[in-house]
Amino acid sequence: MSHYVGTRVKRIEDPKFITGSARYVDDIAYPGTLYMAILRSTVPHAKLLKIDYEDALKIPGVVGVITGLNIEVENRPRNFPMAKDEILYVGQPIAAVIAEDRYKAYDALDYIQVDYEPLPAVVDPEEAAKDKVKAVEDTSNIGYRWTYKAGNPEEELAKSDVVIETKLEIGRVYPAAMEPRGGLLSVYQEGRLTVYASTQAPHYMRKFLLDAFENYVSDIRVVQADTGGAFGSKMFPYPEDYIVTYASIIHRRPVKWVATRREDLLSTYHSRAQIHKIRAGFTKNGEWRALIDDLIIDLGTATHGYYLADITATLISGPYKVRDILVEVYGVRTNKTPLDQYRGAGRPEAAFVYERIMDMAADELKMDPIEIRRRNLVTELPYTNPPSAISTIAVITCTY
Repeated sequence: MSHYVGTRVKRIEDPKFITGSARYVDDIAYPGTLYMAILRSTVPHAKLLKIDYEDALKIPGVVGVITGLNIEVENRPRNFPMAKDEILYVGQPIAAVIAEDRYKAYDALDYIQVDYEPLPAVVDPEEAAKDKVKAVEDTSNIGYRWTYKAGNPEEELAKSDVVIETKLEIGRVYPAAMEPRGGLLSVYQEGRLTVYASTQAPHYMRKFLLDAFENYVSDIRVVQADTGGAFGSKMFPYPEDYIVTYASIIHRRPVKWVATRREDLLSTYHSRAQIHKIRAGFTKNGEWRALIDDLIIDLGTATHGYYLADITATLISGPYKVRDILVEVYGVRTNKTPLDQYRGAGRPEAAFVYERIMDMAADELKMDPIEIRRRNLVTELPYTNPPSAISTIAVITCTY
């Protein structure tokens, strides 16, 4: 092994990328491929009354339109992967056009008429937590609830010489991979399907597609094409994965869908989206004694991103030896694109919180920011991080 320490090792995957011979999903073609375009919601919340696509079917080259496809998937709303009776967010799929040409498919979207009745939209996560106006299918806006507690933070906070109180907001981010999402499905043959996908998890994709379409196919093979970036955003099930699979099955032909950049921005799961209402107690010597945090995570219209708040909560003390911690997690539904992991998956949010606390405490105590960190750093090992052994109370799991 010592022979390799410090030795430069060439990356085996580079030649095809630097010579232009890589094959992304949009580079893969099969004879007879059909193309899919998706009509997306332009309103955040509404009752869906009627979809008229008769004029779209009259366009030469259009072979079909899909509407009202609903599949039961864990931690997703009833209107998944398409809006059937309620529109939940801007960018939600409402209809899908299948055509022999990509441009004809997109042109046909203009010929689809949608009748809807607007409903109040919930976009502020703090308002969502009050649960007065329902965001998703008349269910509670509180989609996830968990309490983490270690030690006696209330008592330690009361004994602290200085208490820092603040609200920290971490905005939503869009994972802008160079290659937008997309998938090509091969021809349906003898009850089997092959899926070429820009994905990070081909085995997981195979499982969730088989769970949904086991009555249509005997097996699904997922091939991970060369993937132009992801950082977590191409891991979990998306509405389009199900729609394009269904289209290929019912038409018995390959169907390709690749998002435009605008579509990708609207529909790729966002990340971050946390609010922290902080109370942190310090001694006059700069010792961090207690932390109480009300954490609100904006889950959007689905609750599958709830675990990001759990990761943040269990890392909230960072490299500092504060022992008494209380984190109340509230996962709220809003009329926004669903939330899931991207680039750190809850860890950067925790780092932002504990480092802001340190800076604010240093300012309040008139201490050097480096010195107050030095005084609180974990310096002896082994060390048990309090949140990793936290007791859990007042639990409400994700439900629809």
